[in-house]
Amino acid sequence: MMGSENFPFFLYLYYMEDKIKSLIEKFYDDPDNISKNFGGPENFIRFILSKGSKYANLLDPKNQFFYDEGLQDLLIWEQYQASDNKPEFLKEFAMEFLSNDLSVEGDKIFWVGDKEDLLFAFDDRGRDATARDIAKTVFNDDFNSWYDNVVNDFYDDCVTSLDSNNKILLSKRIVSELPPLTKDDIEQTTFLEELWEVEGQPETLSITDENIDSLLDDEETTEYIFKQFFSDLKADMENSYWNAYIRLTNLNSLKMFMMD
Repeated sequence: MMGSENFPFFLYLYYMEDKIKSLIEKFYDDPDNISKNFGGPENFIRFILSKGSKYANLLDPKNQFFYDEGLQDLLIWEQYQASDNKPEFLKEFAMEFLSNDLSVEGDKIFWVGDKEDLLFAFDDRGRDATARDIAKTVFNDDFNSWYDNVVNDFYDDCVTSLDSNNKILLSKRIVSELPPLTKDDIEQTTFLEELWEVEGQPETLSITDENIDSLLDDEETTEYIFKQFFSDLKADMENSYWNAYIRLTNLNSLKMFMMD
């Protein structure tokens, strides 16, 4: 063999690369025997990867030997440690091994697994409602249906229950957005008919700052005004009430869990 001083460096690298590849091929042919020469397969893995990350792809975690010996996790971890571009390694790993649970889009990795897969992260200790029980309830697709009838009475639940500030805001919105009421509108409730009489039986009836509080004190008229002119606002108020109810329910469940 030529002396190292006469052996071109690039040929030396080529020679070493060829030796590493040949060693890996021999390992796949007879893994037990080759591993013994390195004091075990763990050391063989680390030796190969110590020669450069370019050899990482030559060690396949899906190889039966690594599976049988329970070395898949170790190999993947060592490959990750040896990688020159760890984010790229993670993306490639996700696409190859976790495509059913993860989606790679550009530089981002998204989890697309079932919500119930997250339940293991919640504590299941306790006699009654545990954190995992609460999470299971929230993750359940039928969770919302349990509370379909939260709003039993729109007027009682969403209007009379408003605090003074929110009632002022509601009054101002109705006064500013409600169009003049026609004869057909006035005939719908006793309150509107009486107000129309008080106002001198005008052609149309306007709701103003002076009479809005009285209107909101009348359930029949309030229900009619919301149904006829403010259906979207009514839906928003019912949704806000629903969300508040759910949060309070979950908070009470959490308190019970904390006290358990």
